[in-house]
Amino acid sequence: PAFLLKADGGALPLGLGEGRPVETIFSGPAASALGGLALGGQEESAVVLDIGGTTTDLALILDGRPLLASRGARVEGYYTHVRSLAVRSLPLGGDSYVRVREGRLLIGPERLGPAYCLGGPVATPTDALRYLGYTDLGEARRAEEAVAQLAQELGLTAREAAELVLTEMLALLQAAIEEMFLTWEQEPAYRVWEIMRGRRGRPRKIIGVGGAAPALTAGVAEALGFTAVVPPHAASANAIGAALARPTLYVTLHADTERGLYNIEELGYHGSLPRGDRFSLDDACALAKQHLEAEAARLSADGAGAELLYAEGFNVVRGWVTSGRIFDVVMQLSPGLIAGWQGG
Repeated sequence: PAFLLKADGGALPLGLGEGRPVETIFSGPAASALGGLALGGQEESAVVLDIGGTTTDLALILDGRPLLASRGARVEGYYTHVRSLAVRSLPLGGDSYVRVREGRLLIGPERLGPAYCLGGPVATPTDALRYLGYTDLGEARRAEEAVAQLAQELGLTAREAAELVLTEMLALLQAAIEEMFLTWEQEPAYRVWEIMRGRRGRPRKIIGVGGAAPALTAGVAEALGFTAVVPPHAASANAIGAALARPTLYVTLHADTERGLYNIEELGYHGSLPRGDRFSLDDACALAKQHLEAEAARLSADGAGAELLYAEGFNVVRGWVTSGRIFDVVMQLSPGLIAGWQGG
């Protein structure tokens, strides 16, 4: 079966995702968050730092649960109303273009291909890491050539140039995490987490995943005063997170007590309600949950709790008399890791 990974970390069966490609906004960072959760943070509170070739993705886990963005996915300053984890994707990675401009070293945001040591056209942080012995990727000779060119333009030795690339990379990552914490700390769930702990403070742990994590996570953590963990299989964490994402789906129930009818939009289902005032908003929620669990069982996606996303009811008035009520309910299976995953 094929699934689409959503921004909130849930996997949507492909048939239900057709026509809604917007659901895949931030699916990459969501996969990173789930991968970090699966490999090293199931009971933890930690920053997940996924340093890939093109981008670096940031997410936050609080007591084993990825933090949700209360206002939805935000793209270029605009809110999309797509339910999303509180994540950020930076144009910074191991393959970012490194060059010297007016005597100053610049990293990214462009990526012009793979690292020079891997046959690419320009110097990258990966070349500096290869030269310094933090990774064995690519050809050492080509890494030396890339670093030597930077060193010549900077007026430094090759080692000094490579170390400067590493220092600048760490500074950019540290600044991004500090900036992201300002966003995370405004989330209601973060504030609740602080209240439950009885004091203000930040998680002091970084779970590093992605190809460049072994080389860079410890340095970022040290600069922030955090502890660093790079779990086994860290390079594959994004794929692991996608594979372990719990299949989720949601149902939208619209009920009209005056007409005695209701429908489930996603399922194309229509049914009858008991007439009169007996049908309440709680009944509407229970009915939505019933259909959600039945559809989940049909798709073998059961085992996850139902989560209420939205519920509203209002009166229908005709001739100054309330003649019925309208209810709208949206309920989904909670995102997370598949049932039975124990880590390791």
